[in-house]
Amino acid sequence: MNKNEPRYPQLNRDTRLRREFFGGMMYIPKENSLIGNLRKLNRSFFAIAEQCTGAQSVEEMCTLLQKQGADTEKAEKWVESAVEQLMKEGALTAKTEPSIQERPYVLGRSEGDASRITHLSAPLYLGWEITYTCNLNCKHCYNVSGERGEWEPSLEDMKRFADSFAEAGVFGVNIGGGEPLLREDVIDIIAYADQRGLRTNIDTNATQVTDEGAQQLKKAGLRAVHVSIDGSTPAIHDEFRETAGALEQTIEGIKRLQKVGFSPVVRTVVNKLNIDDLKQIDDLLLKLNIHYHVLTRFLPLGRGRAYKNNLMTTPQENKKALEYVVKRRAELVKRKYYLSVDETYPMTVEHLQLTQTPIVQGVCPAGVAICMVATDGSVIPCPYFRDHVIGNMRERPFKEIWDDPFLDKFRKDAAPYQCVTCPSYKTKCAGGCRGFAYIETGDMLNADPGCWMLPQVDIQ
Repeated sequence: MNKNEPRYPQLNRDTRLRREFFGGMMYIPKENSLIGNLRKLNRSFFAIAEQCTGAQSVEEMCTLLQKQGADTEKAEKWVESAVEQLMKEGALTAKTEPSIQERPYVLGRSEGDASRITHLSAPLYLGWEITYTCNLNCKHCYNVSGERGEWEPSLEDMKRFADSFAEAGVFGVNIGGGEPLLREDVIDIIAYADQRGLRTNIDTNATQVTDEGAQQLKKAGLRAVHVSIDGSTPAIHDEFRETAGALEQTIEGIKRLQKVGFSPVVRTVVNKLNIDDLKQIDDLLLKLNIHYHVLTRFLPLGRGRAYKNNLMTTPQENKKALEYVVKRRAELVKRKYYLSVDETYPMTVEHLQLTQTPIVQGVCPAGVAICMVATDGSVIPCPYFRDHVIGNMRERPFKEIWDDPFLDKFRKDAAPYQCVTCPSYKTKCAGGCRGFAYIETGDMLNADPGCWMLPQVDIQ
């Protein structure tokens, strides 16, 4: 575009802005990413981005800044720089004619309300359990899924919950269970969440995916599918899932999803059964034309408590898993295969780049950047704090629950005393998984017992 022509910057349809006490957050969709690209914006940058409606030209935006006190040279520099950056990141396009799209591109709170709090005004994303029903009997299951719960939300309940998430300014939801595809109205739930502007992903074992079902998921607006594979062979995967034929059914489900255009993200729960099978799992996924693989850590919660001695990895095995990722990642990226880990792992300096959510590195995201809504409507900081119920969606709107002072202890930057001299903590390790520290020691402010860097101190 000729810079001499009028330019009317307009945020793309799926780009979202959200006011925060420091300025704001910007969400830009990214294929197969749970939360997409996220940008933390200062107040000046946010003010410029907020004006990119397509109704004002770059010159008019500069004039507005000048009226607010900026000198001409600075105003032009700020606006030109911001628009250029946003275009490079795929957040907006610059048109030659003014136009306005009717869409909720600014989410969440009013300017005054956002300035009164000192935490994120809403989670970046949240986990949303929609059923306890499941066709497998996985050894690690933290909510002991299987049979339908005593109370499970109706479709109308789910729509009301989605309304509450959208009104709070949540960027996306990750639908899980149980096995969410066992709900007959799952397509309606996904479609409604998408209509409310929520980026919607799903966690599934994929054994229930049919050709018709895959097409319906795509049509409903589902953005990404996360599928669990915990072994390269039935001897490992089926043993972990306690269901004969589970791996074969999951692979068939993946193929059906790929046929309609999904590129499934595979998640693996690393445990003693598969710690030496990680390379073979990646080799299998490459053959299946998978491009994204995320490792998470077995934590002894729910059904997993009974299998703790058989499945829980040692600190040295946790280190081994991360070193495997470091060693293989460069080679796999060349093949457009992206291997990462989630935030359940302790992070030393050389591992900080391995997570998928760099914006929350250096802090446990539970109650800070994420939370979970359980099937009964309870809101909890993350899946591993099942008994820390902040409130219930059946009784209170989500925004009110998120602002509850109960979460203050999760939002304090308090170093576990075992970590204060560790060089990795000082370079923004969060002290490991707060949930695992709580599960194992009863104190979330203890160091993660799964960290290989821990000094030999008593954490019980």
